[in-house]
Amino acid sequence: TLVIFNGNFTFEITIVGELLAFAAAFSWAFYTLLMRRFSDKYPALFLTRKVMLYGMLTALPIFLYRPLTTDFTLFTQPVVWVNFVFLGLVATLLCFFLWNKTIKFLGAVRASTYIYGMPITTLIASVLILGEPISLMAIIGTLMVLIGVYFATRK
Repeated sequence: TLVIFNGNFTFEITIVGELLAFAAAFSWAFYTLLMRRFSDKYPALFLTRKVMLYGMLTALPIFLYRPLTTDFTLFTQPVVWVNFVFLGLVATLLCFFLWNKTIKFLGAVRASTYIYGMPITTLIASVLILGEPISLMAIIGTLMVLIGVYFATRK
């Protein structure tokens, strides 16, 4: 919480948002357990490719309910292509591939402990890319996360 809010504590709780956050956490846990089960049988790249394919196939019916209304002239802008390629190759393909490899190497429970590093990574990226300041609370939160992960992963 200290890292995520970065010293700016404004709360706006909505039941839909909380349910979506819970569903996202549950889905990620379910995905991780499934990958643990299949990681001994199949290579990580194969699993990643299958997950991406089935993800796209299950998302396609949404377009029947809510058709795509994108202004395709946006694709003439280089910044759109850079973002598109980054999201597709780095943020999706590479990250899922590395997560699947991590599950195979460390196991699902131990790998899940490292998920707590995501807010720290986001904080660092917000400083480097967006020039946002880091608060004392975010530094304290970062130290708490690192100490917690250290104690949770030591043998």
